[in-house]
Amino acid sequence: MEYLKIIAVGIFTLLVAFLSFCVLSPKKVAASKTIVVHHSKESVIKDLTDLEFWQQWHPYLDSAKEESIINSSNSIEWLSNTNTGGKIEVDFHPDSGRISFTTAFEKDGIWKAYQGEFLFEGNERETKISWIYVGEEFPFLKRPANYFIKEVIEKTMERGLFRLKNSLRQKDYPQ
Repeated sequence: MEYLKIIAVGIFTLLVAFLSFCVLSPKKVAASKTIVVHHSKESVIKDLTDLEFWQQWHPYLDSAKEESIINSSNSIEWLSNTNTGGKIEVDFHPDSGRISFTTAFEKDGIWKAYQGEFLFEGNERETKISWIYVGEEFPFLKRPANYFIKEVIEKTMERGLFRLKNSLRQKDYPQ
């Protein structure tokens, strides 16, 4: 009988700890990364308004079946190797120094969307590009996962910005 009390107290303690962790966890994933490139602000914005250029650097398109990528004037759609969908819808604001976008992924027939933005600060010699990402609100019991998801998104953003920097350099100095 005493073992049952110890087990019950242990389970209750774990439950309270987990619920406390859920309360303290962020409701949404929010991440940002920044990089400086040695290109003018105007040329960076011009290159990023060309959605075909995104195929050279954007990490979410790595899993896309190449023949499935469809570009329009303000969106990119694709099917991944696992036959799930992806879509990026872009809203250009070149005069304000930003590009806003919504990225959506299909999982089990449900689309999850994330809001993103590129902010540009610079001059004729260099530009600071900031990539900001905010996800949808997670259900209460799944909120602790946001800590791990944020890490994955930040690593993906770092890889994307590094590849963007290299793609911009290649446009200037083709090999």
